Amino acid sequence: MSSDPKNSWSRVCAFAWKKPEVLNDLRKDPKGTIEEIAKGENGKYKADPTTAGYANIISRQAQTDATEPYRGYLPIPYAVGGLEKLSPEELKGLLENGLTGVFRFDERSDLWAEALHQAWNNPELLIKIRKDPLGNLPQANELNNSQYGIFPMPDLPEDLKTLTIEQLESTGAMTNVNGILPLGCV
Repeated sequence: MSSDPKNSWSRVCAFAWKKPEVLNDLRKDPKGTIEEIAKGENGKYKADPTTAGYANIISRQAQTDATEPYRGYLPIPYAVGGLEKLSPEELKGLLENGLTGVFRFDERSDLWAEALHQAWNNPELLIKIRKDPLGNLPQANELNNSQYGIFPMPDLPEDLKTLTIEQLESTGAMTNVNGILPLGCV
């Protein structure tokens, strides 16, 4: 089992895509959901050993390596290419126009732009968000009232519904995620 956070997120996101209850909970409380997945067969979601193992890696890295990009319960990387210098309004424009990888930041781009702006300009806040998104993400309550919550992963696309968790995890079904924002799912 690889400790690369992208592999861990790929498996956990594939698992969530195949189980709507998990996806809904992940959107609302990423930390609590990942911790529950990590319990495996003994947890609420009855996760298989592989998925539970990867959820454990995410949990461990969130607590010990949250200074590293793509680590944590909301794997926001550091800003690249001067994104931290953009105003919240400029970030909002980027988010509305699809610069988001697999995640759906466009629904509440105003709130996400402000939250990312704050996180990218305050490394301590960014680490806190990675460790506990629900407790530290700016506008978490308002974002949680949106369709995609604070882990804005969309529903599984119709044309991918017949794929297994393993196929979703390994075939690159989660495309566009090596881009610029919380993109641990590959």
